[in-house]
Amino acid sequence: MVMSPDQQAFDMAVVADQVMPLPAEGAHGGHGGAHGLNDVFPWLRLPIVIPGGSMWASTYFLLTGFHAIHVIVGLIVFAVLLTWTLNAKRAGAIENAGLYWHFVDLVWIFLFPLLYLF
Repeated sequence: MVMSPDQQAFDMAVVADQVMPLPAEGAHGGHGGAHGLNDVFPWLRLPIVIPGGSMWASTYFLLTGFHAIHVIVGLIVFAVLLTWTLNAKRAGAIENAGLYWHFVDLVWIFLFPLLYLF
């Protein structure tokens, strides 16, 4: 399996118990559900990392995993909303889904600097 340079840098940083360097520009893909795809590879190697574990790596996996779950829930909600017909009865549900999505987005605005810049 060929790994990207970003993935190799992450693996080396976690093993060396260092702060992960900022990924290359565009490594996270588009905005929305795709921004968590770069985090799939570290999750696949999680059992290897935990025995040597560091607080930073554990916190990283916990926060990004919890955020990814909420992003997936938001995408499922939007997929369900796409099947609905628009009417006045469903306006509240659509607005609530939008508020949920933007709350999840707002959380990422705080997570990104916390995890990647400090």
